[in-house]
Amino acid sequence: MNRILGYLFAGCLIAYSCTEEEVLTDVDFDLRFSTDTVVFDTVFTTIGSATKRVKIYNPNSKAVIIPQIYLANQASSAYVINIDGLSGTSLKDVRIEAHDSVFGFVQVKIDPTQQNSPLLVEDSIVVVTGAGRMRSI
Repeated sequence: MNRILGYLFAGCLIAYSCTEEEVLTDVDFDLRFSTDTVVFDTVFTTIGSATKRVKIYNPNSKAVIIPQIYLANQASSAYVINIDGLSGTSLKDVRIEAHDSVFGFVQVKIDPTQQNSPLLVEDSIVVVTGAGRMRSI
């Protein structure tokens, strides 16, 4: 009898744990960022790249799917973004669970042998949160 109750209890736990979190369907959801600006103030004398970290937080009670995260200059950008393990200049359908976050890494790739003078390279990370609402970092 105890064995049957044990299997029944284990079956209930497994069935309950398999429920998928609901996704927020409201197109105007809130996101928070660990920083509003990413600045590379490194002197590139011997290395051609550096990496900075950005964290994107979902404060909502349901999971959200970010339709698109991209670099404003895309193909001509000197930067590459990596969000939650996906790398490129444009990422689609990035999911963040409720009250969770994802790491984003921004890497600049500059050829240090090309320039002897100071160099300024600018770009923006654009996060599309739905209904045309965008946020730039």
